[in-house]
Amino acid sequence: MLGLIILGIILLILLIVIVSNVKVVPQAHAYVIERLGTYHVT
Repeated sequence: MLGLIILGIILLILLIVIVSNVKVVPQAHAYVIERLGTYHVT
């Protein structure tokens, strides 16, 4: 039972991290994407 609770907490944290990192860019706007401080793509 304890393992199920821990698994649920881990899944909840993972879901929060994924949702907080998704950005919706409005049409006619461009965002610059950097990975480790270097330009990757617009």
